[in-house]
Amino acid sequence: MDFRTCPACQASVLEDDVEDCPFCGASMSGKPGGKPKPSASPAGGSTKSAAPKKKPAGKPSGKPTGAASAKAPAPKPEGRGTSSGEGGAEDDPFGVDTSAHTKAIPLTPTATKTRTFLVKCPMCETEGYIRPEDTGKHVRCGNANCMIPVFKVPRVAIEEKPAVAEKKGLSPAIKWGGGGLVVAVVGALVWFFVLREVPEVTVPPANIPITRPTDPVDDPDKVTPPVTPAVKKVTLADVQQNILNGVKSLAPQRRPANRSLEFSRQLSTEILTVGGRIPQAVDELATLKTISARKSPYHQVDPLAELGWQALSTGDTAKAEQYAAEALDIVNKGIPTAVRRTLDAEVRLMALLVALHQGDKVLPMLAQLDAEPRARVSLLWLATTEGGTFDFDVEAQHVWHLEVPAPVSMALVEVLVCRGHFADAKEICGQITDPAVREACLAALVGRAALKDGVNAPEIAAELAAAPTESAKIRMQCALADVQLGKGKRPEAEAALAAAVVLSESLGEPQPAPLPKMVEIYNSSGQPYAGLPQPALAEAKVLALSDIAFLQMRMDQGEAGWTTFQRSMDWARSMAPSPAATQDLLDACDQKSATVKSQLDSLLKLGGNSATIFRAFNQYRRQCDQLDQEAQDRFKLQVRLLKQAALQGQLQQVWKLVQARAKDPNLNVREPYYKSDVPGMLQMEGDVHDKALAGEIRAFSKEQTLVYDRLDWIRTVLPGLTADPQKLDAAAAKLRSELTQPDVQKQPFVMDEVALRVISRVQRKAKTAQMIDFLLLTGDATLKEDAFLLLGGYLGQRGRAVELEKAMSDVNSKLEVTHKLSIQRGLISLKPASAPAEQR
Repeated sequence: MDFRTCPACQASVLEDDVEDCPFCGASMSGKPGGKPKPSASPAGGSTKSAAPKKKPAGKPSGKPTGAASAKAPAPKPEGRGTSSGEGGAEDDPFGVDTSAHTKAIPLTPTATKTRTFLVKCPMCETEGYIRPEDTGKHVRCGNANCMIPVFKVPRVAIEEKPAVAEKKGLSPAIKWGGGGLVVAVVGALVWFFVLREVPEVTVPPANIPITRPTDPVDDPDKVTPPVTPAVKKVTLADVQQNILNGVKSLAPQRRPANRSLEFSRQLSTEILTVGGRIPQAVDELATLKTISARKSPYHQVDPLAELGWQALSTGDTAKAEQYAAEALDIVNKGIPTAVRRTLDAEVRLMALLVALHQGDKVLPMLAQLDAEPRARVSLLWLATTEGGTFDFDVEAQHVWHLEVPAPVSMALVEVLVCRGHFADAKEICGQITDPAVREACLAALVGRAALKDGVNAPEIAAELAAAPTESAKIRMQCALADVQLGKGKRPEAEAALAAAVVLSESLGEPQPAPLPKMVEIYNSSGQPYAGLPQPALAEAKVLALSDIAFLQMRMDQGEAGWTTFQRSMDWARSMAPSPAATQDLLDACDQKSATVKSQLDSLLKLGGNSATIFRAFNQYRRQCDQLDQEAQDRFKLQVRLLKQAALQGQLQQVWKLVQARAKDPNLNVREPYYKSDVPGMLQMEGDVHDKALAGEIRAFSKEQTLVYDRLDWIRTVLPGLTADPQKLDAAAAKLRSELTQPDVQKQPFVMDEVALRVISRVQRKAKTAQMIDFLLLTGDATLKEDAFLLLGGYLGQRGRAVELEKAMSDVNSKLEVTHKLSIQRGLISLKPASAPAEQR
C-alpha cells in the first residue's frame, strides 16, 4: 500500500484527507501558504507570553484558541497542540514544532571555516556541520530521504571572543569618491565588452598559416615567417601501436562475438610477435597452449614458427630451433587436412627448418604435400601474404603461377625469398630431382626475388647464368618479363620476352609418344611411368613454351602467342600416348578378354597354361591402367592450359583446336576434348565475350552432350556482379549460395581460389564501408576471415589504415573478434611496429 508523501520533508502520511503535513506543517498539495498549526499554551495553563517570534510565511487561516488573547503574541511552542487548542506537548506524544520547518538551519556535508560543529541526525544518523553559535536551534538533516529531517541541536557553551573595537565609518568624501570610481570602472567594462563594435572573426581552417603580430622592424624584408599550427597526423605506425596495445584485451572475448577462441589467440600471438612484443607474445602463446592443448594444438604451429623466425632474425638460433622442434612435433603427431590454414603453417615451418639448415627433415615431406588438392590455393595465399601484395588476384596471374606442377615446393621457395633467405631457397631448388618441378621452383625463385629486390638484383643475374637447361632459363626470363610488365615497364618486359623466344628455338621439335606394344606393356611392371620415358622432361618444355605464349597474348601478340601455344600442346603429346588410345586398350581387356589372353599366350609363349595366362593377363591389365593414368595426367595438363588460353582471350582458337583433335581418326592423335569441360567453359565465356561462339557451341551441344563445371560458371558470372561497388549485395548472395552447392563442396579449395580472386578485385575499387558490408554477407566464416586479413594489408599499404581502425571501433559495427584480429594481422604485417623498450 502506498502512503501520501509530504512534498517538503518527504515523510509518509497515513491520513488521506489531511491538508497539512503533521510532521513539518507544510501544505500536502505542495502549494505555498499552508496553514500554520495553532500554538499551545505553556504547561500549567499560564497566560504569560513568551518572547515574540516572527510568524511563518503564509496566510493565517484562523485565530488561536485557548487562554491566550487574540491580540497577544503567540508563545514559543514546545510541542504540537491539538486541533482544539486544548492541551500541550504532554497531550501529543508525537508533537513536533511545525513552525521550525521554515526556520531550520540546513546542515552542510563538509566543514568550512565557520561551520565547524559536527551534528548527527538522530533519525538517520547523517552527519553535517553548523556554526557553533547555532547550537540550541532547529536544523535540517542533509539526507533528503530522512523521515524526520528537522530536529533541535542541544546548546553547548561557546567561548566568548575578545571584544573588538568598533570600526569608525568612512568620511562622506571617501564614500562619494569611492562610489564614483566604482561607477566609472563598471561603465568602462560595459563599454568594452558590450557596447563597442568588434569586427567579425572566423576561425581559420586547419593547416592555413596564421601570422602572429610582430614588433615593427626597420628592414621591411625582415618579416617573421608565418606559423602553421601543428596537426598530428595519424600514421600507420600509430595504428599499429594501438593494435599492439589492445590485442590482448580483444582476443579473450567469447561467443557470440568470437567464433573461435583458439584462432583468436593464435592471431593475437602472431600480431604481438610480428610487432616485436616478444614477452607478451610468449605469455599469449602459453594461454593458447592451455586452451588448445587437447582438441586443437595445430593452432600453435603458426605462432611457434613465427616466434622461431623472430628469434632467428635476432641471432638466437638455439631459441629458434626450440620453437621449430616444438612445432614439428605437433605436425608429426598429425594435424587436420580439411582446411588450407594448416598447410600454410606447415610450409612456414618447413621454411624455418630450411633456414636453420635442417632441410633433410623437409625434402621427404614435399612430394606428398605437392599432391594435395589444397596445395595450389596455399601457394597463392602464401605468395600473397608473405610477398606483401595482399592481392590474391594479382598473385594468381603471375605467369609462373598459372600452371604449377609442385605448389608446396614453389611456396617453400617463395617464403624463403620473402624472409630474406635467397641462398637457402636456391639450395632447395638444387636438391629437387624432377626437372619440371625444379624449373618451376627456379621461376618462382627469380620471380619473387625480382618482386622483392628488383629485376637487376645480382643474385638474379647469377641464377640466369647458372640455369641448368634452356627451358629453365626460359622460365626465369618469362618471370622477369612478367614482373616488368606488372610494374608498367613494357619495353623492358618485351626485351625479356624476346630473349625467351630466342631461347625457345633451341628446344627442338616434339614427337608424339607412341603407344607401347603389348609385350612392352606387360614387361613394364615395376618400372616408373609405366615404362615410358620420364614425362617431366617434356613437361618442362611444355611449361616454358606456355609461359612465352601467355605473355605474348597479354602483350597483344595474339597470333604469335597462339603459335607458341600450339608448340606447347605438341610437347604435351610427347609426354604420354593419347588417352583415347590407352582407353581403347582398357576397353579391349574388359570387353574382349579372351582375345587378349590368346594374344598374350602367343606372344609370351605361355604354352596354353590357363593359370599362367590368367596371371599374365592380370599383370598386363594393371600396366594398361598405369599407362592410361600417365595419358590422363598429360591430358588434364592440356585441359588446364587450354582453359588458361581461353581466359587470355583465345576463345575461337581454342574451340577450333578442340574440334580438330576430338575428331582425328588416328587414335594416338585423337584427344577426348568433347568429354572434358573445355567446350562448356568456352560457351560460358562466350556468353560474356563472344555471343556468336556461344551460340555455335550451344547448337553443337544438341548433338553432343557437353560437360559443365559449375566453378567455371561462377568464375564467369561473379566479375559482372561485382562491377559496381554500389551493388555488391547480389555478388555476396551468389557467393553465399554457391558455397552450399554439392558440386562446389566437392572442390572447396578451387572455390576458395575463385572467391579470393573476386574479393581481391572488389577491394581495389570499393570504399572501406562497402567492402566490409560485402564481406560480412559472403557467408563462409574462414573465407571472411581470410578476406579481412587481405583487406587489412591492402588498405594499410594505401594509407587507409585509419579508416579500418575507425570501422573496428564503431560501436554499431557487426565485425566479430576474429574479423578484427584478421584485419589487424594484415595491418601489422606491413611493417614491424617498434614497441617501447619497456614493452619488449
